Amino acid sequence: MRNVSGPTAALLLAILAVPSSVHAQRECGGAALNLGAECTGISIGNSHRWKGIRLNWQDRDVQRVSGLNITLWKPPTEEDAVTGDFSGINLGLAPAGDRLHGLTVGIAAVVARRDLAGISASPIAVVSNGNARGLNFGGLALVTNGALHGINIGGLATVSNEDAVGINLAGLATVANRNLRGLNLSGLATVGNGDVEGINVSGIATVSNGGMRGLNLAGIATVSNGGMRGLNLGGLAVVSGGSVSGISATLGAVEAGDEIRGFTAGGYRVKAPRVSGISASVLRLQADQLHGFSVAGYNQVGVQVGVAIGIYNRARELHGWQLGLLNRADNNRTFRYLPLVNAHLH
Repeated sequence: MRNVSGPTAALLLAILAVPSSVHAQRECGGAALNLGAECTGISIGNSHRWKGIRLNWQDRDVQRVSGLNITLWKPPTEEDAVTGDFSGINLGLAPAGDRLHGLTVGIAAVVARRDLAGISASPIAVVSNGNARGLNFGGLALVTNGALHGINIGGLATVSNEDAVGINLAGLATVANRNLRGLNLSGLATVGNGDVEGINVSGIATVSNGGMRGLNLAGIATVSNGGMRGLNLGGLAVVSGGSVSGISATLGAVEAGDEIRGFTAGGYRVKAPRVSGISASVLRLQADQLHGFSVAGYNQVGVQVGVAIGIYNRARELHGWQLGLLNRADNNRTFRYLPLVNAHLH
């Protein structure tokens, strides 16, 4: 019996493979040439379920793909057609699916409808309608409707509609609609609608609608609607709707709605209902209560407990010392006004 070889053998193999290929196509869904068994191996086309290597023009109605997936074209315009869980290495013009886990790289975009995890990168945009975890880089923007966890970088903007936790960087703005925690840096503005904690730095403004804790620095203004604790530096202003504590300094004004505690230096003014610790201002200290030591051109104090040094010092109630060209202590009935030194020690 002669051996079958050459074109005849190739034809026989193709004929034998047809039933298996048809069965695999039904089992794995979609229109694809599948080389393998049980949806595992090499798939060319829009297979809906596959493990191994998958090459497709455009993904549609995908269920689950794991391994190496390469999709050459953008996702379909119908939102309901963008589905599927992808795990492993996912590459293409704009990889998209319900869940993208692993290494995902898109030339134009990376888009996850529910969850994004692992390493995700695009020179234009990385977007998740849910959470994003891991190393996430968008050349122009990184945006999530859920939380951001990990190293999160946007060339222009890094934005989370919930918490952003980890290293959060952006060329222009880093924004979290809830809490912002970790290393938070941006060229223009770092903003948290909740608490901002960690190293919080921006070229123009660092802003928290909640509390702010850690190293808080901005080229122009550091602002918190709640309390501010740590090292608080602003080029022109450090402002808190609550209290400011720690080391606070600016060329402009340090102001708090409640209390300023620690070491405070304001080029223009230090102002709060209560100032405790050491305070210095070129022009003015304005406080209902001063407990500690203040140096300013004009110390305007309600109740002073401690020492004030300035050109003009005024206290409605003095319990300590005033040193300046002119000193006024309203509770000193006989020597209310004195040059150089005034004191009330009981």
